[in-house]
Amino acid sequence: MKILVIRMSSIGDVILTTPVLKAFKRKYPEAEIDFVVMEQFKDAISGLKYIDNLITFNKKKDDGIKNIKKFADRLISMIMFLIYMQNLDQR
Repeated sequence: MKILVIRMSSIGDVILTTPVLKAFKRKYPEAEIDFVVMEQFKDAISGLKYIDNLITFNKKKDDGIKNIKKFADRLISMIMFLIYMQNLDQR
């Protein structure tokens, strides 16, 4: 199983996502977990044992979010695009 997790916002949100990655690895120990983050955040989480592939995204170089598909070219079983939505209860 391959799991692609995408988290592109602030460094704090990227770090707070790591328990999700750890839980995935615990639940699916055979899974390969790829984590996509903005290039400037890679040093904060590189080397975590429950991330198999840390993929960096550069908004200018990678032509914005419309080319995110290129990260999913391999067969993926699950994709998690984690976002924060402020004031969700006010909709």
